[in-house]
Amino acid sequence: MLRRKSRELCLQILFQREFNQKFDLASSVNYFKVHHKSQPEVLEFAHFLAQGVIENTDKIDSTIKLNSKNWSPERMSSVDLNIIRMAIFEGLLAESPNAPKVVLNEAIEIAKKYSAQDASAFINGLLDQVFKAQSSLRSDEE
Repeated sequence: MLRRKSRELCLQILFQREFNQKFDLASSVNYFKVHHKSQPEVLEFAHFLAQGVIENTDKIDSTIKLNSKNWSPERMSSVDLNIIRMAIFEGLLAESPNAPKVVLNEAIEIAKKYSAQDASAFINGLLDQVFKAQSSLRSDEE
């Protein structure tokens, strides 16, 4: 449950930063620490995820473009895009990535809570495509 809270907090941090450029990552994390009294473990993992997304946005968005038909990141809602970015970072790019199936399920649940009604199906389809493509690349390398 702490990881889910961290992912939700990461989404809030990323969303906040898009609309309020005065917040750098440290300021955003501190804002949530002070105003929402999040647990240290929750803040730590949220910070890790947000930093990873921010540092890898170009690479993540390239992955999205390669696996998305008719939907560039620019056309996606901010909430959906940040959920997808967070899942791609956590499932593929993090130093020790979590299992794609877990990351995919978490992204779907977060989308159900924070996004439009049909967003979870869109996010599911796109992330499934991304993780399958990555899985086939790994098996080709072996």
